[in-house]
Order: sequence, then C-alpha cells, then structure tokens
Amino acid sequence: MEKLLECKNITVEFDVKYFNEDKILKAVDNVNLDIYKGEMLGIIGESGSGKSTLASAILNLVREPGRISTGEVVYFNGVNLLSLSENEYNKYRWKDISTVFQAAQNALNPIITIKEHFVETYITHVHKVSNEVMMKRIKELLDFVRLDEKVLDSYPFELSGGMKQRVLIALSLLLEPKLIILDEPTTALDVITQWYILEILRKINKEKGISIVFLTHDISIIGSMVDRIAVMYAGELVEVGDVLEVYETPKHPYTKALLYAIPSLHDDITTRKSIKGAPINMLDLKNECRFKSRCIYMNKVGCSGTDENSKELIRINDNHYSRCKYWEEI
Repeated sequence: MEKLLECKNITVEFDVKYFNEDKILKAVDNVNLDIYKGEMLGIIGESGSGKSTLASAILNLVREPGRISTGEVVYFNGVNLLSLSENEYNKYRWKDISTVFQAAQNALNPIITIKEHFVETYITHVHKVSNEVMMKRIKELLDFVRLDEKVLDSYPFELSGGMKQRVLIALSLLLEPKLIILDEPTTALDVITQWYILEILRKINKEKGISIVFLTHDISIIGSMVDRIAVMYAGELVEVGDVLEVYETPKHPYTKALLYAIPSLHDDITTRKSIKGAPINMLDLKNECRFKSRCIYMNKVGCSGTDENSKELIRINDNHYSRCKYWEEI
C-alpha cells in the first residue's frame, strides 16, 4: 500500500513539577508509525498511554507546557508538516487532514447554529464559492451521515450526543480530506448509537477511500472495523500489525492481556482477567521494560525486564512488529 503519512521518531515532552523538582514527562516517546492511503488504522491504549498526544503531534497542536522535542510528520508529497508555520499548516488542516475531537458536546460552539459551523469552516478554506454550491455540499454530507437538513437551524444543545457526533463527522468531511483522525468518537454514547457511528465510519472509508485513524481505549470496538492496529503503552508503541493477526496471535504481553480481559460470549466470564497492577510512573522511568511490573510472562520466559529486551519494535514479518524480545515464547 502507498504511504499517506509517515510519523518518524515523534517525541512529545511536558515540563512538570514532581515533588518540587523540575521533571520532563515524555508522553510520546520516539514513535514511528506509517499511515497508508485508504486504510483504517486503530490506535489502542488505556488512558494516559499517549494516543491522544500522538494525534495532537501529528496535527501540530501540542501546546504549552508540552512540546514536540523530536520527530517529523512527512506527508505523501514529501513535506514535513511539523516544519511548517501555523499559517502554512492551516492549508493542510481540514482540506487534507481533519479531525473529530473527543467529547462532541464540548467540540461545538454552543452560541452558533450548526449551519454557521459549516459555513465558517467552508469560507475560511474556500474563498470563492457560491452559496448554492456550498449549501448543496453541506446538505449532501448531512444526508450521508443520516441527519435531516433541519438540524442546520439548531444549536448544539438541541441535539443528542449521537447527532452532535454525526455533525462533527460531516464537518470533518466538508473539504474532502485524505485523512480523518478520530479521538474516542464513541465515548459517552449508548451501545446502539456507537454501532450507528461505526457503520457511518465504515461507509466513509469504503465509499470515499478516506484514510481513518481511530483512537480508542476499547479494543473490542474496532476489531471488525480496522485494517491494522497499533497498541500503545506508556508513551511507546508496543505492537503494530494487521488486525486479524494481532487478535489471533498477539506478540506482546500487554496486547495479550488486553485481549484476555475482554468479556466473551464463547466462554465463562470468570475466565476473563483484568491486567494486574498499575501503569508505570512516567516521571520516574528507569532503563527497563515499561510493562515489567505487570507482565505475567517475565519469569516464565526468563526475562530480566531490562531495557535491551524492549528497546525497539522487532520485525516479526512484513506487517507485524512487537516491542517484546520474547515474542515467540509468550
């Protein structure tokens, strides 16, 4: 597949106070990830794993006290997006790369109508367009996400959570981008509405050929949706691969533990187990595997938990990578 975007050595740091000491927290640590044209990529990780910060880095939206300390985001045309000024990058936002942020109820301006949201976005990026052409496009998109055009005259507070989420998805499609990044787009929605949103996203990907990056903490949601999956833990990618291969033969203890924690219709729920322990203190990192304290395989395979056993992603095959040196044994 042809690459759309290459994330190279992305590191995002935050300056924080820790017991009255100045510390640096690496929320994203040296991440390398390719996004391909027309694919659906799922980025999985528990809260605090760094997935949302990685998305902010791709969009160059990391703000103080955070900073992108290293890395490049190379678009398929060869441009490093992180080297662009704010005005230069704005030429790519929405037209090439759009996003649907977490929590739809907070992403829309409560004092303007839905129509104004669309119109403002459109005229900001497309300077010469007739009102007729613009409104035709907006109504087509509302129909695509199964919303009546009557919502254009509504204010955000008059819509349900699912309707607001669909408004944001339609807004992200407005300028026909090549990539949409969605951060927890089904959070706080009921199960039926979640699957309704997921069905729309499948339709966008298949019918329009738009690449989609789906960020979520719920590994059970996207198994039937994405083509590839990238698993994040403590600021690092720990496993990347084709979704079926990762689900059927996970090669990192964290991925395996996530899958083993999902309730199943095929066995007794008592056989499911949560991941023991707590995430590592990111302000007190040592030269060791970040999953060391929670790994149930360490003693079984004779792993010392040192940094050399988890220093980088190891290539298992053309499409599958793991950060665990003992991926064969687990």
